[in-house]
Amino acid sequence: IRRKLREVPTDDIGTVMTQRHGSRRAPRRLPLGRLVFGISLLLPLLPAAITWAAEAEVPRTFDAIGAGSATSCAIDTDGDLRCWGDGSMGALGTGSTAIVGSGVATAMADLEPVVIPAMDASARFVAVDGGVQFTCALDDLGSVWCWGRNELGQLGLDVDAVLVHPAAIVAPVDLGVAAIDLSVGSYHACAVLTGGTVRCWGLDQGGALGVGAAGGWIGTSADPVASVDPIDLGAGSVAVEVSAGGQHTCALLDDATMRCWGANSFGQLGLGDTDARSAAVDTMGDALPAVDLPGGVVSMAAGGEHTCAVLNLTVTDASVGGFATVHPCGARPDASNLNFTAGATVPNMVVAPLDGEGRVCVHITGQAHVIVDVIGWFDAGSDLVTRSPLRVLDTRDASPVSDGGDLWLRMAGVGGVPEGVRAVALNLTATSTSGVGGYVTVFPCGPRPVTSSLNFSTAPTVANAVITPVSADGMVCFHVIGEAHLIADVSGWMR
Repeated sequence: IRRKLREVPTDDIGTVMTQRHGSRRAPRRLPLGRLVFGISLLLPLLPAAITWAAEAEVPRTFDAIGAGSATSCAIDTDGDLRCWGDGSMGALGTGSTAIVGSGVATAMADLEPVVIPAMDASARFVAVDGGVQFTCALDDLGSVWCWGRNELGQLGLDVDAVLVHPAAIVAPVDLGVAAIDLSVGSYHACAVLTGGTVRCWGLDQGGALGVGAAGGWIGTSADPVASVDPIDLGAGSVAVEVSAGGQHTCALLDDATMRCWGANSFGQLGLGDTDARSAAVDTMGDALPAVDLPGGVVSMAAGGEHTCAVLNLTVTDASVGGFATVHPCGARPDASNLNFTAGATVPNMVVAPLDGEGRVCVHITGQAHVIVDVIGWFDAGSDLVTRSPLRVLDTRDASPVSDGGDLWLRMAGVGGVPEGVRAVALNLTATSTSGVGGYVTVFPCGPRPVTSSLNFSTAPTVANAVITPVSADGMVCFHVIGEAHLIADVSGWMR
């Protein structure tokens, strides 16, 4: 769901942060849910598909996926759920404690779906997420079911068993009303309920449960889930999405703002300090401020010790040409994420780290309206390392790259990029010198793909975000059809 933000005109040299106004409807969970953006970026590096039915001639299609510390799960279009990885504490939900997916013991083609006898026969799974050796899933009737490791009440079943298999579950998590969203952290889990309230259970490490049980837990026979009230997010707050991190939790509200609570040693709450927020220290409810982001939030995710977002930046109605730089607020890098000419409307995807207060800044040279949309994120489990943009290529002081020519650029060991990286995130700009159209292909030096990374026409300057694999010797190649000067800024890498 793409939402347009308030347009803010800026001065010739200035920094602007935007905030979306208005309401937001609760989102419908789309196929592949929270991981679709990360999977798209990593697709060239992953197997093409997973087939787990021995008699299947084609791979199954999936409606949702999720992962724990050492497990992965997928829900197919029939609503069946299967998990693989480390089954040592029962997190796979099949009764097996074997390792699945490594080529040893149970094969992927032999995976059985998770079966919970207590679950309504008409129900189908719609969402799944995992923690450290436990898994939780949401069905289409609004019930949450959890299995695996349980010494800290993380299954929310109000029982004291250290390990629970699905066959032993007699009822779902007692949430009082139906759930509409689910997220699992390291040792806790949370759900958004009908009506927009949030409940969490498991270990209250750092105050992640938001209910003042710091250092304790909720979800055992002595402290059942229903024994505490839903989390106080402030008067009139209606949650539509929740994301559980390592020792903190964030909720997205229907006014496109987000609130985070729990541990904050690394600024992961995005509140401009390192103070924890929890009911134990009376910092919940109306005392819990919203995260100050440059635009309304459409989705979010909490990692182990951080929370971050990916933006789509658009410049429009430019009175003169210029460029835009997105960076963590503070020292501004000498690089650009987007270049524009007078009268143009130009978008570009931007991957940028947040500053210690959970913000990014947009710097404009020229004059234009700016639109910022939050479109994705990378959490602590991803392989992406971000940095402020750094220029690594600029041919304007030399000859342009001519028709059919290749330019070789070493990336490993350059601009802070370490040796041994698998891929780099670049902002690529082409400035045409021939006055005719063409395209640029960025690829790991070797066989060249028949694709383009950036297309240009008579417009003099065009930019695009590119994530490309790196060759075994740390090189990236740029192939140009047409003629153009090339400018590249590195903003991150994948290990």
